[in-house]
Amino acid sequence: MSNYFTSGLIFRHDAQAIAQSKHPALTSFYHRIKARKGALGAIKATARKIAVIFYNVMTKGIEFAEQGIKLYELKIKERQMKYLQKQAQRFGLMLTPKLQV
Repeated sequence: MSNYFTSGLIFRHDAQAIAQSKHPALTSFYHRIKARKGALGAIKATARKIAVIFYNVMTKGIEFAEQGIKLYELKIKERQMKYLQKQAQRFGLMLTPKLQV
């Protein structure tokens, strides 16, 4: 077995473990992708994310810091709002925030 397949297998096993662990951001990422692509697609996407993190740590010396689930979900929400605003603008509409009473 070549190193390429072995490393891919290791990252996939790590992704499966993260799916059941309490790593907030990576677990949240896994579940978000699983809802759209299914378990196998989520494992593959999470494994790739782990591989990219590993590559950056090893080659560039960048430290990996778990960002936490709240920050991760805030980034996702901001990205969704930006997308919705672009879509509304594309159709000539304008979004207004809901008034909280």
